[in-house]
Amino acid sequence: MYTKENIRIRYLTNCAVFIEYGTVKIIVDAIFSGKQPFNIMDRETEEEILNGTGEFENINYVLVTHCHNDHYNGSKLLKFLKNNPQAKLIVPSNARLDADRLEEVRATPIFLTGEAGKIQNLDFGSLHIEYMKTNHLTYRYPDHYIYNIILGDANVLLTADMDYAAMEWLGQFTKKKYSVVFLCHIFLWHRKWREQIEALNYTETFFYHLPDEERDRNSYRKKSADVLG
Repeated sequence: MYTKENIRIRYLTNCAVFIEYGTVKIIVDAIFSGKQPFNIMDRETEEEILNGTGEFENINYVLVTHCHNDHYNGSKLLKFLKNNPQAKLIVPSNARLDADRLEEVRATPIFLTGEAGKIQNLDFGSLHIEYMKTNHLTYRYPDHYIYNIILGDANVLLTADMDYAAMEWLGQFTKKKYSVVFLCHIFLWHRKWREQIEALNYTETFFYHLPDEERDRNSYRKKSADVLG
């Protein structure tokens, strides 16, 4: 949990993050499949998200970085939209969402397109979002986006599975008085990437998408721990 001024950030699991700013509520990569090798959302939290209950009541914005199963699930998203008609969905253009079902739940998603490395903007009054298409970290994937969410005197940059070989692209984003960046744990493995993120001088840096021990088939936890000493 991270709280600063009137911004509250709760890390959920994988690349799933919940952000509150005053009355604005945002979830990122928080509705995803249970059939994938990374963490599974605990049932109680997932039900609260999908039904719009508890702290997830009246979610305003749902952001998806890309459509891999550990970040996205179309049928669950449609269930969420049916239960949360006030929410605006922002999703890559290759998301497979049935048009009839979208009409049924009266949803009009924003489908992202763009050129890699170029910032684009979405303005919702009290909320401004910069987004950029990037390459995927471990292999080529056509529609991967990162988001910089600007909220008053703060910004939250969420990089998901970005290929950090293009770390210099992050320098294009707006950085406010209080700046937070989330990076995939794999960025820790390369000294150059660590030095580059240090040079950007974010107020807070978090790494995420680290599997729980029982699901860590590739020893990601040990590799990260070895780097951190």
